[in-house]
Amino acid sequence: MKKIILIIIVVLLLGFFVPKIFIKDSYSLSQDDRDSITMLAYDQFNNFMEKLLIIEITIDDKKDETVYASAYTFGGLKYATLELNFRHEGKITWRRWSGK
Repeated sequence: MKKIILIIIVVLLLGFFVPKIFIKDSYSLSQDDRDSITMLAYDQFNNFMEKLLIIEITIDDKKDETVYASAYTFGGLKYATLELNFRHEGKITWRRWSGK
C-alpha cells in the first residue's frame, strides 16, 4: 500500500514539475512586461477550475503590440493559445476540449 501511495505522489509531482522545468519562453520580454502579460493571460480564463489547471504560461512570439502566449497544464499538455496586447486586451484563440 505504501508503494502505491508513493507512486501516486511521484506521478503527481512529475506532472506538476514537467511544465515548470522543461517548457520555456520562445521569446524574451522584460520581467515587468512578462508579469503583465502573464496576469492578463490568467484573466482570460473565466472559470476558477481553469485557472487552477494552468501551471505554466509561456511567451511564444511578439509582433508589434501583440503577444502570442501558450498556457500549459498538468504534464506539459498545451491547454490554450492566447493573443494578448499591452492595452490589456486579449482573447483565447484555441482551447483544448472546447470543440474549436
